[in-house]
Amino acid sequence: MIYAIPCDQNSPFNHFAKAPQLMIVDDTTATSQRIDVTKTEGSCGHKKQLLALLRENRVDAVIVRNIGQNMLAAILEKKIAVYYAPRGSQLTSLHPNHLLPVTDVSFGKPSANKSKKRCASQCGSKKVGKHNKLAPRMLSPTTIEALKKVLKVKAIVEGK
Repeated sequence: MIYAIPCDQNSPFNHFAKAPQLMIVDDTTATSQRIDVTKTEGSCGHKKQLLALLRENRVDAVIVRNIGQNMLAAILEKKIAVYYAPRGSQLTSLHPNHLLPVTDVSFGKPSANKSKKRCASQCGSKKVGKHNKLAPRMLSPTTIEALKKVLKVKAIVEGK
């Protein structure tokens, strides 16, 4: 089994998607390697990078302390097993056979940013907001007057 553990140097990291490194452990060859996770501009870019690292390293399972619901859903969707590591666990003592499996997205923490705004790269979100160029906008009275002059439109008065 190949499994990944979010870490920072020699200790497990508290939040999966914010980890500066992933330790990839291969049971069959009894090897492990630490991979630095480069910071990206938006949070979704970072999540895509983590998922790509899991895929590239053929990871079968991940061991987490905390994880967001969106990331957890993405990992479970990829058919990667997820296990919970209790606080205080040592990096060298973590193994999926000794941990509780996580099978439901409700285990993850709700995203604090999801209700506030879109991600920096604006991918995946269907929200209509100030970053969406197609979102309807109100024209200022000055702009309306300028358009009337350019288009030679006379004001229509209601009720007449």
